[in-house]
Amino acid sequence: MEQKRSKLVTWIQESITAKMFTVGMLILILLIPLAFVQDLIKERKHRQEEVVSEINNKWGNEIIISGPILKVPYKEIKEVKSLNSETNLYDIKKEEYTRYAYFFPETLNIDSKVKTKPLNRSIYKSVVFTSDITVEGKFPIINFELEALQPENILWNKATVIIQTSNLKGIRNTVETELGNEKYSMAPIYNNSALNTIESSPIDNFSMMNQKAINFKFELKINGSEAVKFIPIGKTTKASIASNWASPSFDGMFLPEDGSREISKDGFKASWKVLQINRQFEQTFYNSLPDLTPFAFGANLIIPVN
Repeated sequence: MEQKRSKLVTWIQESITAKMFTVGMLILILLIPLAFVQDLIKERKHRQEEVVSEINNKWGNEIIISGPILKVPYKEIKEVKSLNSETNLYDIKKEEYTRYAYFFPETLNIDSKVKTKPLNRSIYKSVVFTSDITVEGKFPIINFELEALQPENILWNKATVIIQTSNLKGIRNTVETELGNEKYSMAPIYNNSALNTIESSPIDNFSMMNQKAINFKFELKINGSEAVKFIPIGKTTKASIASNWASPSFDGMFLPEDGSREISKDGFKASWKVLQINRQFEQTFYNSLPDLTPFAFGANLIIPVN
């Protein structure tokens, strides 16, 4: 009996099969706590995403700004033929439609000061910010030469200015657009565009103002999170962002100019310059505005991993 037991112990100690079986069992046993750890990591990650999303939704989400844009209505007259069953001849009727033309600025200068603060909930952390944005530049003299419209069909006295943003909820000031020497209050309107839109009241004397290039300016104080970005709709667009956040990630269609990036423990600065030739869209659109958000550029505010 003792001899059999001794042989069994010797076999276990020397057998490669026994050793492999033992190692396999140990691996299977160790996989159990590893699975628990992985589940905990997934749960924590999912919970963090939920908490960050909830905080950001309440404070203000990612900021994308496009504007200002001149919106000028015009009349389009079409002849419609209909068969007259009595005379067996075609009657011609003229139908009138109101269309809109959208004109982008000649120059667009954007200055954004971003002040961040972390918001914590339990062990989870999100970074939110308030941005003071100043936008100024000028519109060229507006004309409809490419459309060959009759002057009487252009409704100059109903021209307006629009600004588009991804984050209406975050705006914290009364927005006014200064056009020439006049200021126009902005109000939200409903439409199906990719970004939310605010629009001015009609510019009564626009036909007089349009004798030369028109200067504009507006200021936004807006709460946001994750990122601040701009769409380069100017024929020449210049933008700068300065912040007290030390972990930016420059994102979007265009990167900052060489030598303009400064990143330190106290924050960062960066500037961009985008010309019309650098992006694939024109300065005028008719009937509707396309979704230009893929051309946005700016900075993401990254929470560093501890």
